Amino acid sequence: MKNELAGDLSLAESKNQYDDKAKRVLSNKIILAWILKYATEEFADMSVDEIKSCFSAYLKAREERIKNLPYRWKAKQWERS
Repeated sequence: MKNELAGDLSLAESKNQYDDKAKRVLSNKIILAWILKYATEEFADMSVDEIKSCFSAYLKAREERIKNLPYRWKAKQWERS
C-alpha cells in the first residue's frame, strides 16, 4: 500500500512536470506557429510570420476586452466598478 501510494504520487508529479514543460514549449510563439501551420487547415496557406502576427493581434484585442470589463477582482470577490 505504501509503495503504491508513493508510486501514484510520483506519477502525478511527473505528469505535472510534463504539463509544465509542454506549456513552456507551446508558449514559444515561433514553435506554436510552426505547429499550427502544419497541423491545421486554417493556417496552412499562411507564413509563420503571418501566424505569429495573429497572436499579437489576438493578445491586444484580449487585453482591451479585459480592460473594458464592468467587473473587477478585489479581495477574492467580484465587485461592480
